[in-house]
Amino acid sequence: KIPKLTFDANLESGDVKAIIAVLGFILCSAAKRSVDGESLSGELQQLGLPKEHASVLCRSYEERQSPIQDWLSACSLRCDQLGSVCWQVDYTLSSSELQEVNEPMVHLIFNVDAAIPAAPPHPPSLSAELKQAQTLTFSEKPEKSHGTRLPH
Repeated sequence: KIPKLTFDANLESGDVKAIIAVLGFILCSAAKRSVDGESLSGELQQLGLPKEHASVLCRSYEERQSPIQDWLSACSLRCDQLGSVCWQVDYTLSSSELQEVNEPMVHLIFNVDAAIPAAPPHPPSLSAELKQAQTLTFSEKPEKSHGTRLPH
């Protein structure tokens, strides 16, 4: 349909794609900032678009501004929230696979409340030796962290 509409203007397909991309960017940016149709029309005319074309485009924009804003809101960046943290300290007394087993291991599991329903199947986790975990917990003063407990 677009090639039929632009055939008379002698535009190449790359030019048509660029025009559509620019108009999409302008309209989405205007919707993000809740620009009214009259202001948008004035800005488009300053960019060189004829008044008739700007007014037709802005009339269509005003009719669809709310659905565009809803779509932009649905597609915006969403950050996950930390739901809970589970921890476990393992101390292996002996092992046929490990040569040294005298260090406790700290396991942290982060349960995340996903902003987008397609959450990963397994929650992210972290395992470290106790000294490493204490260094992570008390990174400002690691020398004082020796012998302290991790917070629950």
